[in-house]
Amino acid sequence: MISRRDQFRKYFKRAQLLLLKDVINEVDKKLRKKERIWVRNWINETDQKGGDAIPAKIKLEVTLSFLSTGDSYRSLSHMFRLPKPTISKIIPEVCQEIKRALKDHVKIPTTQQWKQVEEGFRKKWNFPLCYGALDGKHIKITGSYEYGSSNFNYKNENSIVLMALVDHDYSFTYINVGANGSASDDGIFKNCSIYSELENGSFIPQDGVIVADEAFPLKTYLMKPYPGASLSFEQKYIITGCRVLDTLSKTLLEF
Repeated sequence: MISRRDQFRKYFKRAQLLLLKDVINEVDKKLRKKERIWVRNWINETDQKGGDAIPAKIKLEVTLSFLSTGDSYRSLSHMFRLPKPTISKIIPEVCQEIKRALKDHVKIPTTQQWKQVEEGFRKKWNFPLCYGALDGKHIKITGSYEYGSSNFNYKNENSIVLMALVDHDYSFTYINVGANGSASDDGIFKNCSIYSELENGSFIPQDGVIVADEAFPLKTYLMKPYPGASLSFEQKYIITGCRVLDTLSKTLLEF
């Protein structure tokens, strides 16, 4: 029989690569704040045998397991030996704490930070005047009669879409999540809050660009690979750059 520890290692092999120690500590600190009513109630809550309250570390493990594997509450209940009603309470609350803890880590760069991003793309990826790689990721969900086929995508699955812009170092600088899975990347992009800012030239520095794949529209601020086979050296260089940087965003979104 597979032990709880072995199961945990299996489910978190990829997630552990991304979890920085300072982020975990920050989330754990948020979870322990006494002024938050739901945490205070849990700290005071004990089981019928008079055991200890659920540690913040376990709450975080339960939530990360659910987010990384999509396991059912019943499966998590067996794995962590917690009742399903408790797990259903833990997950949404911990997600809110993760959001609060990380809100300063996902934000639109300042003028000085944009310069650092451009320098990073120029030195690390040999692509000057680039300020980001844009792509979308389908997040699989369970379909419902309420939404019909609006979330049914080209993979024959139901999903919502995470649209993200990443910098030279695999860090998010902008995200938009919740679009219907049936929508195209182009359509989702046009409904993002940054679209109008990019159109009027106020989002990234002047003469700068972001790169994306063929699903996105060609713009003065958005570069994508040239179509066709008979291309000049300059066009091939742009294709190589666009594909390399698009791989950057795809690699990150695979997690």
